[in-house]
Amino acid sequence: MTQKGKLVILEGVEGAGKSTLIEQLKREIPEELRKYAVFVHEQGRQELPFEHREPAYWFHRLKLYIDISLLLGEGMVVIAERSWLSGWCYEPRMYQPALMSVIYRGTGIAPEDVYVAVIQPEECPADDDRTRLAYERYGELIEYGSPLGEQVMGGRTTESAKNFILRLLQQHADAMRGENDDAEETDANASVSG
Repeated sequence: MTQKGKLVILEGVEGAGKSTLIEQLKREIPEELRKYAVFVHEQGRQELPFEHREPAYWFHRLKLYIDISLLLGEGMVVIAERSWLSGWCYEPRMYQPALMSVIYRGTGIAPEDVYVAVIQPEECPADDDRTRLAYERYGELIEYGSPLGEQVMGGRTTESAKNFILRLLQQHADAMRGENDDAEETDANASVSG
């Protein structure tokens, strides 16, 4: 399945500014680009006992990516806060890439068509060991890439991530308008020659 849309995922440790950036983007995306943007958030399952939490994450992730696939097919730019890579950086398990690979394959989303914008401040914004370790892993993700081949870019500030997303959204909107212009021109030529 060819996706006409784009999937952009915001990643980074707690306190890096992802939620703030999402709210800022919702307010600041220019009017002519808003019709192409959809925001999604992968809900946590903290209310569940730990042994049930991980299966619940993956089940809900599958359902979310089915919806994302449909939105991409409609030509939308889906902007997501967090993905499977959060788990990979905070609590890596060897089965995580395999499960996400199955979800990508089953929904027709090619990992290489997924953009991951990691907000990686100069210093880790939290002081606990778990977050510091995740901060290091996000640094490795920026340096070496994702295990599944998503396109990873890192920036020190939310402003760099915002600019990246706005540029991508503008390029996508221009391409979609060009496709529509080509389709209208083809329709007009068909009417004249038919």
